[in-house]
Amino acid sequence: FFLLSLMDNATVTKLVNSIKHPAGKEFVVSVLRLVKDEFILAHVAADIQSVKSVKKRRQSILEEVVECIVAQNPHKKKFGLCIAERAIKQELFGPFCKVLENFKNLSTLSFVRCQFDSESLESIKKMLVRNTSITSLNLSQSIIPEEGIKVLADGLKDNATLVDLFLDNIRMSNASAIIFANTVLVSTKQKIKTVDLSYNHIGSEGLAAITKSCEENIYNTDIRLKGNSNITRDKLQVFEALLKRNVCVSFALTTILENAVTTINVAIRVKQTAAMMTRPRQDLETGGARSRTRTRGGTIDASVAPSHLLTASSANEIMEDCGDSKSDRYNVGAAHTRGRRKDMQDATLLQGCFNGQKNEDLFCVFDGHGTQEPATYAAKNLPGVLIENLQKGKDEVSSLCDSFITVNQQMQPFAVQCGTTAVVCLIKDHMLYTANVGDSRAVLCRNKKPIRLTVDHKPDLPGEKERIEQMGGFIKNNRVQGALAVTRALGDWFAGHFVSPEPYVTVIHLNSDDEFLLLACDGLFDVFSDEQAVEKIIGMEDPTAAA
Repeated sequence: FFLLSLMDNATVTKLVNSIKHPAGKEFVVSVLRLVKDEFILAHVAADIQSVKSVKKRRQSILEEVVECIVAQNPHKKKFGLCIAERAIKQELFGPFCKVLENFKNLSTLSFVRCQFDSESLESIKKMLVRNTSITSLNLSQSIIPEEGIKVLADGLKDNATLVDLFLDNIRMSNASAIIFANTVLVSTKQKIKTVDLSYNHIGSEGLAAITKSCEENIYNTDIRLKGNSNITRDKLQVFEALLKRNVCVSFALTTILENAVTTINVAIRVKQTAAMMTRPRQDLETGGARSRTRTRGGTIDASVAPSHLLTASSANEIMEDCGDSKSDRYNVGAAHTRGRRKDMQDATLLQGCFNGQKNEDLFCVFDGHGTQEPATYAAKNLPGVLIENLQKGKDEVSSLCDSFITVNQQMQPFAVQCGTTAVVCLIKDHMLYTANVGDSRAVLCRNKKPIRLTVDHKPDLPGEKERIEQMGGFIKNNRVQGALAVTRALGDWFAGHFVSPEPYVTVIHLNSDDEFLLLACDGLFDVFSDEQAVEKIIGMEDPTAAA
């Protein structure tokens, strides 16, 4: 950085380097590149009685921003900013908001007891139109000119990200309240849940405009108006009763719409399932072949298994590499067959030296249905989410559970009529942590006997049918909502919350009696029992040949 008038290069560099939060550091550097001198000035608000200490009042904005970021958890992707008692000048604020327009990692922005002019509010307006990450904006106790409220409202009306807005004690008048109500509160594009307009100068006319907007837009459910001395207690109680009505109506309407979407998606999935189940199978047309029987635990003898399973030509087909790496501790092998499907819908992840640690390994199988995208997405993204949870200090069990839920949420935009089972084995030192959803299994061979580490999440599993029915769902033809053969999975958002992403987790200490760990989908375990599968490969030295 260049030598600056009030803060030299070394001081600025030291401040920036003290930031451990990657996104926070990126933000500060981006602003410094655009504007230097203004960022190291104090910009003290002249018309506001300070509640800061003398030391805090002498800080530059750069020092205040850095101090705020340094106090936050560096392992979280997003961060918040709070700036207090500053005269917000366009020379700094223009570039400041320019950086925020496309910045994805800031979630909370607060300018408390600050002094704004119309130009700086224009910058906020442009930023609010483009920014898609800020969920909370706080301008409490700030000085905002009358015309600035209209500018701010124009930026808020189409913002679909902001959830909390605090405009308490900003001297908002009746005229400004009417503009705000007719611009922001009537907009169906904005998603603001909480609007704090307390301790302003709003009177009967402003309240009437706000009331009308709440009658028209039932999603206005939390608007705070206490402390506006020109609004009588009786009128405030009538308004609060209206908000309570909006809470009930909006909840009911949202529930109806969600159930309608789920019903439509279920109908689509049922048709797809029925079409798939009536499709002719080549293996049944060949002499002597038998149908594939689906039973938990497997009961079919290998000698009478369907021919397409024992003679599949796709067993060595190339699978997409989702991040495999060599283990320093174990010999690992994998094999795949798409069976009678037209395309491969599964994915595997064999990640030795997980998270760069030689004493950690991660092995996963994802059995996709509908398309391969959910399986490959989970294989590529679950490890990163798991690492992030572990770095936050969570234990392994909690980290695995939270990772499943997070990845499932990330898949919502595309995994509606499709999904994947998941079995994930994390080996740390000599502890084996296993988590699964669906009917893919992990089986440990100990003393030449199988130990199943997972649960097949199917409708006949005790407790699953009851869980689904208690939430309003149903089981038909041994399928969730008549469509899905597993009760837990990642994706399958067509079934809403009836299909759970919460995994079953086991923890076991490995010892010298453990020979191998087998992970496979139902393509294997619907045909062979755990005992049959283990017996078939005991003593084999080549893991790929065993697979």
